Amino acid sequence: FWKAVQDVQFIASCGPPGGGRMEVTPRLIRHFNMIWMTSLPQDTMNRILNSILGGWLRVKKPDLQDLAQPIVAATVDMFFRIISDLLPTPVKCHYTFNLRDPAKMLQGMLMVNVKTDLRDEEGVIKLWLHETCRQFRDRLINKEDRSWFNERLSENIQTHLLQKWPVDRFESLMFGDFFDRNEKPYVQASDPQKTQFAFEEALEEYNSMNASKMNLVFFKDAQSHLARAARIIRQPRGNALLVGVSGVGRKSIARMAAHLADFTCSSIEITRSYGVNDFREDLKSMMMAVLSEGKGLAFLFSDTQIVKESFLEDINNILNTGEVPNLFAADEMEQVIGQARPLAKAAGKVDARDVIWQHFVQLVREGFHIVLAFSPVGEGFRARCRQFPSIINCATVDWYDPWPEDALISVAERYYQAAPEELGLNETISALSKISCVIHASSSEAADNFFDQLRRKTYMTPTSYLELIKLFIDLLSEKMGDLTTKLNRYKVGAQRLQETGVIVDKLKVDLTKLQPVIEQGKKDTAQLIIEVDKEEAIAKEKETACAVDEKEASEAAAVANEIKTDCQRELDEALPEYYAAIKALDSLDKKDIQEVKSFAKPPALVEVVLGAVCLLLGKKETWDEAKKLMNESNFLQQLREYDKDALANNTKLTTKLQRYVKRDDFQADQVKKVSAAAMSLCMWVRAMDVYGRVARSIEPKKEKLRAGEEALAAAESKLAAKKAELKLVQDKVAALQLQLMRARSKAEKLEEDAEMCKVKLGRAEKLLAGLGNESVRWDAASKVLEKNLKFVMGNIALAAGFIAYSGPFTAVFRSGLIKRWLDTAQEVSLTADPQWKCSEILCDAAEIRDWNIKSLPADDLSVENGILVTRGRRWPLMIDPQGQGNRWIRMMKKDAGLGIIKLSTPNFLRTVETCIREGHAVLLENVEEVLDPSLEPVLLKQVFKKGGQNLLRLGSEDVPYNDDFRFFVTTKMANPHYLPEICIKVTVVNFTVTLYGLEDQLVNDVVANERPDLAELRANLVVQIAADKAEMDRLEQLILKLLSEAGEDLLADDTLIVTLEQSKKTGDSCKERMESAEASMKEIDEVTEVLRPCATRASICYFVVADLANIDPMYQYSLQFFSTLFNQRLADSEKDEDITKRIDIIIQDITEFIYVKICMGLFEDHKLLFSFMMAAQILRHEVHAKFIKKKRISDQEWSFFLRGVEAGKGIVEEADLHMGSAPSWMNQLTYRKLMMLEKLTQFEGNEAYTGIVNEICVTSEWRSFMDDDNMTNRELPGNWNTRLTPFQKLLLIKCLRENFLQLCVRNFVAADLGDHYIVSPPFDLVGCFKDSKKTMPLIFVLSAGADPTDALVKLAKDFEYEERLHFISLGQGQGEKAEKLIKLGQETGDWVCLQNCHLAGSWMPALERIQELQDANSIDDMYRLWLTSMPSPMFPVPVLQGGIKITNEPPKGLRANLSRTFQDITPESYESCSKSREYKKLLFSLAFFHAAILERRKFGPIGWNVPYEWMDSDFQVSREQVKMYLESQAGVPWVTLNYIIAEVNYGGRVTDDKDVRLISAFLKRYFNEGVLEDEYKLSPLDAYMCPNEGSLDEVREYVRGLPMDEDPQVFGLHPNALITAQTEAAKKFLDIILAMQPRVASGSGGGKRPEDLVADMAEGFLARVPPLLKFKEAHPETYKKTPDGGIVSLGVFHQQESDRFNELINRVQGTLITLGKAIKGLVVMSAQLEDMYNAFIVQKLPPIWDAVAYPCLKPLNSWVSDFEERIAFMTAWLKQGPPNSFWVPCFYFPQGFMTCSKQVHARKTKVPIDALVFWQEPTTVTDGKAAPAMDDGVNVHGFFLQGAGWDLNTKKIAESEKAVLFKELPVIWLQVLQQDKHKLVSQEKGRYTCPLYKTSLRKGTLSTTGHSTNFVCYFALPSLEEDQGHWVRRGVAILCMLDD
Repeated sequence: FWKAVQDVQFIASCGPPGGGRMEVTPRLIRHFNMIWMTSLPQDTMNRILNSILGGWLRVKKPDLQDLAQPIVAATVDMFFRIISDLLPTPVKCHYTFNLRDPAKMLQGMLMVNVKTDLRDEEGVIKLWLHETCRQFRDRLINKEDRSWFNERLSENIQTHLLQKWPVDRFESLMFGDFFDRNEKPYVQASDPQKTQFAFEEALEEYNSMNASKMNLVFFKDAQSHLARAARIIRQPRGNALLVGVSGVGRKSIARMAAHLADFTCSSIEITRSYGVNDFREDLKSMMMAVLSEGKGLAFLFSDTQIVKESFLEDINNILNTGEVPNLFAADEMEQVIGQARPLAKAAGKVDARDVIWQHFVQLVREGFHIVLAFSPVGEGFRARCRQFPSIINCATVDWYDPWPEDALISVAERYYQAAPEELGLNETISALSKISCVIHASSSEAADNFFDQLRRKTYMTPTSYLELIKLFIDLLSEKMGDLTTKLNRYKVGAQRLQETGVIVDKLKVDLTKLQPVIEQGKKDTAQLIIEVDKEEAIAKEKETACAVDEKEASEAAAVANEIKTDCQRELDEALPEYYAAIKALDSLDKKDIQEVKSFAKPPALVEVVLGAVCLLLGKKETWDEAKKLMNESNFLQQLREYDKDALANNTKLTTKLQRYVKRDDFQADQVKKVSAAAMSLCMWVRAMDVYGRVARSIEPKKEKLRAGEEALAAAESKLAAKKAELKLVQDKVAALQLQLMRARSKAEKLEEDAEMCKVKLGRAEKLLAGLGNESVRWDAASKVLEKNLKFVMGNIALAAGFIAYSGPFTAVFRSGLIKRWLDTAQEVSLTADPQWKCSEILCDAAEIRDWNIKSLPADDLSVENGILVTRGRRWPLMIDPQGQGNRWIRMMKKDAGLGIIKLSTPNFLRTVETCIREGHAVLLENVEEVLDPSLEPVLLKQVFKKGGQNLLRLGSEDVPYNDDFRFFVTTKMANPHYLPEICIKVTVVNFTVTLYGLEDQLVNDVVANERPDLAELRANLVVQIAADKAEMDRLEQLILKLLSEAGEDLLADDTLIVTLEQSKKTGDSCKERMESAEASMKEIDEVTEVLRPCATRASICYFVVADLANIDPMYQYSLQFFSTLFNQRLADSEKDEDITKRIDIIIQDITEFIYVKICMGLFEDHKLLFSFMMAAQILRHEVHAKFIKKKRISDQEWSFFLRGVEAGKGIVEEADLHMGSAPSWMNQLTYRKLMMLEKLTQFEGNEAYTGIVNEICVTSEWRSFMDDDNMTNRELPGNWNTRLTPFQKLLLIKCLRENFLQLCVRNFVAADLGDHYIVSPPFDLVGCFKDSKKTMPLIFVLSAGADPTDALVKLAKDFEYEERLHFISLGQGQGEKAEKLIKLGQETGDWVCLQNCHLAGSWMPALERIQELQDANSIDDMYRLWLTSMPSPMFPVPVLQGGIKITNEPPKGLRANLSRTFQDITPESYESCSKSREYKKLLFSLAFFHAAILERRKFGPIGWNVPYEWMDSDFQVSREQVKMYLESQAGVPWVTLNYIIAEVNYGGRVTDDKDVRLISAFLKRYFNEGVLEDEYKLSPLDAYMCPNEGSLDEVREYVRGLPMDEDPQVFGLHPNALITAQTEAAKKFLDIILAMQPRVASGSGGGKRPEDLVADMAEGFLARVPPLLKFKEAHPETYKKTPDGGIVSLGVFHQQESDRFNELINRVQGTLITLGKAIKGLVVMSAQLEDMYNAFIVQKLPPIWDAVAYPCLKPLNSWVSDFEERIAFMTAWLKQGPPNSFWVPCFYFPQGFMTCSKQVHARKTKVPIDALVFWQEPTTVTDGKAAPAMDDGVNVHGFFLQGAGWDLNTKKIAESEKAVLFKELPVIWLQVLQQDKHKLVSQEKGRYTCPLYKTSLRKGTLSTTGHSTNFVCYFALPSLEEDQGHWVRRGVAILCMLDD
């Protein structure tokens, strides 16, 4: 509602509608006076801009001012050319220009340095060209637009300035202020080297000033972007919008530009809780910084920081006005004004609040430079440009292209040049740069193809490129280091062995010389021993004497210490009180003393305290003396420094003091009550007293202590003298002992040397013998390594590329990239291994084996993924829908404190923080397409050093970073779209399992089961071989290491010799084992390949099962669940020694088991579809089809099956389909299908169908075959039965009779898989229960009418669990109860059933959490969780995947329905009525009626207009009523029973009046007196009779004998109705299979891309759109005037219809034009256009047309043809006058035509229209144009009869002809009768009141007339049948149009 506010006026503004802007409704506009602000005309713009530029030149450079006019004219001309030609489109949404752009351009010109760059005319033109390019060209997105701009600019110069400036002369112009950092003149950058130097110098300066360093390469594009950013930021109000994919350098350029301008570059830090308030606080602080610092500030803001879109609203406001409304609170505004006041005053502003505030806003606008770094990828950029126009209008746009090739190469060269010198890259830098460039370019190309073929989007950014280079350097360093170390060791080893021979000769000479020297040494040692013994005896005597004196000194010391301790203890008692007193004194100040002094008459206690103080200080003990004392300035100082020791010696004074101290009130707490200051003085006095008392008591002890210390000193002096004597003796002994030791040592050394010589001689001989051959091998190995060092770069280049780029791709794409990179490596002379394999380059077998043990699948793709996860520099983000990567990470890190989180986990950052601190791993699960911004520091590894510690800022905290920390991210999304902003932060790894990958995984399971010995052997061999290789390598490296580190004496250590011996033994055994292992591995591989078909079959089945999720959200099955089933069957299936038979058994068993188990959870409609998809996919697999000896289904055959004729579009020429003509008995569409089948399959060289069309057309057998309703069970004519496979037969019959599709499918499945697969497995709840576990929920998937409660209760009874089965129906508020019940069940082992989970969508995440967190060890073994739910996308997928799904549907088919009905009836109930015969007969009739009306639904609208959900309860109530009426009345009340059952019990659910009529007529067939007779037929067929009276078992037996497939006549329908039902079922079947297929890849299969097909269709339709109906072209009779001046009624109707058709024509025409533009990217592809595009692809009417179109169910092509015909009819009526016969189905509102026709008659006859009724008289005229004119009433035509035929001769309804579903009615004369006459004629027998519907759907919404909106009226048609109920049961109706 519009609210008028008093004294408030609204001023609003808006842009014109279009370009994504919403239209403002007239309802709002009517409240405003509209003023249209027109765009400035050219002359006005000329005048404005000329004033600016001319005025400036007049002042700065008068001699050049004449250039102002032509320059401005050129500018304005250019501006208007741009806005007319460079229009905004979805891709170019920022192509919006306004007056700010030329103004900014002139502003840029005014910055120039006049002295240096404005000397002449050329300087002015250069400047103008540069600024024009900056303001306009920099935002253009591609070369085409920039070339257009450059050419127009060159033309403009010639036109207005009369000079020739070719494009290459001004294309690369650059101006800037970065050459002189002090004066900053804006000058031309004409010297590229000087510019490069200036930027590099600035970068060096930036890095020295900032903690976070930047490593930039200023290639040509980077220089240009930096100069542009610097130009923008240096301008007042200079704001920039930098647009480019993440990683191109936008933020780095912005930071450098801010640094060049000497501005601070600020940004915001996103935390988990960061919100609007935080953002506004940051804005305020930055604005205040601009104010306080007095210089500019650059605010760098990227789209990844947009936590709330309102952030952009605030930025939009700042860009536009310089302020954010209500940003500052009132007190903050005062603070701002206070700070801004001096600046405003200095600027000469008035001192007024508003003026000062505006000055602040102006400062912010001019100094607060906003730099936006946005990505153009996705919808966000376009939406933001539309919603926040100031980010375009008030900023200068700079578009960043992907790095060009020269940039890529220069960046690579720069990084490779900076690599460590020891890597030796100098000679290969050029080759490495080229291959790096190719790796990046080829990956980008692969990403585009990846999207085209698989609809999976991924991005390759410059960040990936830098990652590639860094990875290469890291990997090469690691590999080179390893190789160099090995090489050095080999060389050193060979050299040392050569030296050993020389050493042996020297050892022999040394050994001979040593013998005589050893003998002399022994004699000298014996003499020394005697002399040492003598001196030791003397020393011992001296030592004894010393010990006595030492004991005496120790006793004296003990006495002295005891006295000292006693003294100290007593002092410790007094000192605390003293210190407390001093502390109390310290707390006093002059104020406290003043308080005491102020007492004129002090309190008594205060006076006492001061008296004691005076006494101690030697003053009179009076108050006056005390006051004088306190007046002294050093009063407190005297107290602190009081000589307490003197007091202790003054006995007289301490005695006097006692009279104070001993007073009871002389206590601190007592004194405090009077005065706090006096209290402190009191404490001081008491402390002096205590200290004095203690000091006096310890004085004697001090005297005693002094005496003891003197005695101690004397004893110690005596002891020291004796110790000195002792030391002289001991020193002499020690010298002799040292001499003796040296002598002995020398002798021993000589002996050792001699012995060592012998040992070394032995070692040398062993060494030379053992390593003689090794020397030769090492020499050869070193040469190989030298060669490998040259080749290693190629391998490592590919490895780096693989890690950096291949993660998102599938195996096929990865191998394609590797092949291309290998070719490139060869081209640039970087030799790489032709058999390059990442697992061999980047990993070793032992590590891979460890991964496999920890549940990583063993296939190549999974191993590659493992390498990508563990070797990448960035944290991995795993696309993991099957959960394999997740399980592997959990297993791999489970013992290392793995933290598992989800983004929904409360406080998940706390877990991350803990793991970062402790060095544990974090697994972030189930992410979607956006990651939490607070994780950015973790993802970017923003680790910094502070105080010698590595830290990472997480949120607002700096967390110590442990290098062992690991971070893993997984998503369950099958095909997520991660924008470049995420791709640059993580390594995306595609863990999605593939068909062949799963096959490799499952074949290992097969081998493990069939040949556990081989599986175990293989596992052991992998470990053993790896261990042997590692051991041999270790021993070799140890020997080489020992040789290289042995020093000069090679033979000094025997470790080398022992190691050598071990090496020889180990080497021999390893060699033997490895030879044996290779033979065993070969055998294992052979067995694996033999068993592979089992895995292939299982893999195919899994992917069929996985695709079921596309049909229904409840069909979710995890790979883990499937693998469990697979292994279970491997173990349980029948064994056979014959391997071939065993493989067949496994294949059959696993296929059948999967079919049975999966079917338990499928609805009936999908079971045949499942078995068909299994059969089809098995045969589509080329290798497996060959194995089972069957012909493969080709891609073209499969495509034709799915899409029919559409499959050949763009492949088969249209002309080829029109070769020849269809025979008379075949329609053109069938012929076209056959032609397409033959031609399309021939494209693959498939000759199976060659000649089929010709033979069908000329052979009579084919006609009889096509007419046969049993054709699916017949053999094909001629040799085609043996020539075609079952699937090819299916395709052929699908062409001939598509309604037989499901019968053919059944035959195909039976032929290829077996009869078992076309029969639904029985409902087995007991089996499901036995298959389940306590942690595995059992899920009932419900359908309408199904209730599994009874079955579950019965199961509980059978297991004696009836009392322990708990039910709870979920809904609002039931979640908490359910959780408690689950907890109880887990503890007690009870069963819990949660019903209707689909009604508790909000609680489903809680259920998922409960299931995820359940602990099997704490759950009772008998506990089971039962869940019931309708299909719902809200049901948690993990619960579905981990549970057993069970469907419980009402039985399908008449026999099944009757069977269940009589199965539920007990014998007691069956025999309970006294009128047994009548009751049993009527009961069977009622059951038959119940089953028939349910089964009639499958025939669609001809069965029931609305498919009603009748329940068993309807039958039960009716049964009870039948019994009640029979018991209570004498006869059978037929009328009553018919009414109650048909119109009350069952009819109560019926909403359509035509269905009410039908159900009543239907019941009369079963509830009439004839039923009581024996062998009464319930249908025209003999098989269906009411059984004679008998027992319940007899009835059940009779029911079991009924046919399985029911004829439509059973339900009162014509046999043709089956064709309709079958056709609908076939269409539904195909639609479901299509929904399971991947999208058709653009450009694949040689056909056109979908967008091209749609564009062609749109163009073709547009050409066919008829012109509008123009009333001025009307025939005089069309709008003939009535006598009263009005238009005839039919003319009014024509006008109304024409208006509707004109609206539709405009809608069709307008949207076709717009769709064509949208496909080309010229306009936004809105949601409506997207729906239209999708509708075109599937040949459906677009919703945007349907909204204004007439009801119609035709496919799109047919609809367009029908549309043309309708307009043609309306045009003919308009131009030629009213026709003789009206095509009523043409109209939107046929009811209106009927009314107008009656109105014409009413006006003519003057009879009231309410008294007139139509009476239908069919004619024999079949062509409406040939119908005669009628004076009374109208002729109508164009109707079709459904459900019956028409006899043209008798002009009556007749039975339908075979296979003729619709019969066109002749022209019908609508005669207008008065009601009384109508009553008479309507009573005639033989007239069927036939409903007329607009479409075959029949159903519509209920209108105000009480009829369906689809219903038009009744026609009374003559009939050959006396019982008109016959036609009612037939479902006969008239349709306005058909569906094809």
